Amino acid sequence: AAARRAAGRVALRRAALARAGARRLVISDEGLLGSTRENVVLAKLYPTAGARLRRLAEALEGPVEVHLVIQPLDRWWAMRLAARIARGHPPPSPETVAALARARRSWRAVVEDAAAAWPGARIVVRDGAGPVGRAPQVAHEMADRFVPGVPQPPPAPGSEMLQARLAEEGRPARLPAADGFYAPFDAAQRATLRRRFAADREWLASGAGGLAEWRAGGPPPDPSEGRRDGRRRDARPPEGLGTPGGG
Repeated sequence: AAARRAAGRVALRRAALARAGARRLVISDEGLLGSTRENVVLAKLYPTAGARLRRLAEALEGPVEVHLVIQPLDRWWAMRLAARIARGHPPPSPETVAALARARRSWRAVVEDAAAAWPGARIVVRDGAGPVGRAPQVAHEMADRFVPGVPQPPPAPGSEMLQARLAEEGRPARLPAADGFYAPFDAAQRATLRRRFAADREWLASGAGGLAEWRAGGPPPDPSEGRRDGRRRDARPPEGLGTPGGG
């Protein structure tokens, strides 16, 4: 019932924007696919993305574009865990880190969930490691025009800052780090996550079973390191959904 009421409010707002001359509605929110807490607690990558997007789909009619920005899984998890520590949560236990590294769910499953929630939608997946995944580039394509002043997301907090934060809270800890940033996974775990991400990229580059368009942005991470092509229908201007999975 609450979802239906929310869908009705969105529909009314869309109608008001259309009457005011808006041609395209862009919705961008990191929480569209789910919360970091949910991901960590369940040790899965956006496990409720499909249900969340289906609820949103009820409110958005007509052509829809879904834009996803993805990151290597070891980097993505490290950034999310670092953000949680910066907000006052304790560092994850070794058991939690191991569970995240073992999780089989990857970006391919998220793309498949989005396609199932919005059959026929144009889904664009971007490599967050390159310029195609930068916020200004994504905003320009989603809006179908130049959007001035789009900021890049803030960088992940450094390991020294996180350690200082923990010390201030009376919980001093020595955090594993690489290149000045929090690095919770060991060499074997990183290799596992990078192989999974390489498989995602290979699937996307081969056409993603016709479900999504792939915007490559650079060479894939080396997995051995330890450290429906749908086109827009122009009968109505499309909605644009932005979910910064790599950010």
